[in-house]
Order: sequence, then C-alpha cells, then structure tokens
Amino acid sequence: MKTKHILYLILITLGSIILLSTVFRYFSSHERSEATIHNDHVDEHLHDESEAHDDHDHDGHDQQKSSMVTVWGDRFEIFLEHPFVVANTPTAFVTHITDRSTLQPRRKGAVTFVLTDESNISTRHVERSPARDGIYIPRLTFPQSGRWRVSLVISDEGKEHVVELPALKVYSSQNEVDRDPTPEEVAGISFLKEQQWKIPF
Repeated sequence: MKTKHILYLILITLGSIILLSTVFRYFSSHERSEATIHNDHVDEHLHDESEAHDDHDHDGHDQQKSSMVTVWGDRFEIFLEHPFVVANTPTAFVTHITDRSTLQPRRKGAVTFVLTDESNISTRHVERSPARDGIYIPRLTFPQSGRWRVSLVISDEGKEHVVELPALKVYSSQNEVDRDPTPEEVAGISFLKEQQWKIPF
C-alpha cells in the first residue's frame, strides 16, 4: 500500500513537471513572437522616418550646415533651403514656390536661377519643371568663392516675376565651411510647405 502511494506521488510529480515545462515553453515562444513583431514595427517605423527624411532633403542634411530663407515676391512666395555652398561643387537648392494668388504650389513650368558674382557677371540655370508639386531642386554650381546675388525668374501668363533672394556666401573649401559657426536652429513647431498646401483656404 505504501509503495503504491509513493508511485502515485512520483507520477503526479512527473506530470506536474511536464505540464509546467509545456506552459513555460509556450509563454517563452509567445514572448519571443511578440518581441519579433514589436521589433518589426520599430524597424518599419524607422524605415519610414528615414524615407521621409531622405525625401525632404529639405530637407535631410545629414548634420550639414544649411541655410533656409523665405522671400515674398509680388506674386510668388519662395521658401528655399540648401547646404552651405562650396565653390565648384554642385549644390541642391530645394526651392518651394507658392502662388500667392491661390496659395497653391506651382505645379508646372520652368523657373530660372540667375547667379551674379561680385564682378556683376551672371550665369543662368533653367529648371524646366518641378521635381514634385511646388518643389524645384536645381543643382547649382558657383565657379568661385565670394558673395553672390541670386534671383529667381518665374514666368506666368506671359509675365516674368523676379524674386531677389538674399546675398549668398560661397566658400572656397569644405574646411572653411567647417570653421564657420553652425547656424542656430529655429525654435518652434516644424510646419512644412507640403502640409500648408494641403490646408484649404
């Protein structure tokens, strides 16, 4: 009788161990599965943010020093951003153009960038169409360092609208750029032109 009782205890103990082991394995694999799903979502989110950052080169400067200006012409508002410019280096000028009469982005048509050096010698760069609604991304090259004037010429309905942009400093080398102070970041909430264009007026 005593032996039978011990045997029952052994069987119950073994059954309990097997049951606990099964439950432990289940929950461990479930947690791993949840962790994998969570990591996938995190990776997906980071990938989306990275794409958004790349898309707005505007926008994404990879910690480069950059300049941002907003200028209002008689008909068009210009928001322009670009890295600090080095002589003889093609530089992307991300140029947002808003038609002030409609508050809509310029969706078609060429624009001309006129670059004028300190000797009043000008060169012209024609950007034939926007890269996407309202955004032109010319790659401008300034052949020498110094102060440059930049004008943006926009043709609309047979009339040329000229927007004078602030004077631009062109550096002689990347080392000179690195020595210059980093511009202060503007405090506040970022509200992109693309977001503004979507708001009906």
